[in-house]
Amino acid sequence: MAEQFELDKKLCYIDKNPINEKDIEFLDPPSHYNGKVKTALQELDAQLQTFALVDEGLETDKKLCMLVERGSFWGMGYIDATQQPNNIHTLKELLSPYADNDFIRNSIYSFVELNPDKKIVLG
Repeated sequence: MAEQFELDKKLCYIDKNPINEKDIEFLDPPSHYNGKVKTALQELDAQLQTFALVDEGLETDKKLCMLVERGSFWGMGYIDATQQPNNIHTLKELLSPYADNDFIRNSIYSFVELNPDKKIVLG
């Protein structure tokens, strides 16, 4: 992403060497550079989907539902089997929030990759 948007690797902390005076001479003016950073952040935000993962519940009248908001696990719970998740605000009222972590997020994304029909993209 740093290369795609021509961001300085030292300012992105990809290059761990300290910034010196020569580096500063080659930097874009702050207003121009900040514009490139803003564009990169908008692109990153667009790539982070918000979606529900819906699967069978323990009971026939319930479905398990997990919510991923902007790429991060938000929470989970059970919803009525007849209900189709289509609104993030409604889901947040029905589900319990849980802490996000790499293991849960990777498990969800792996499951969605194997079961794309269980993923419902939310606007």
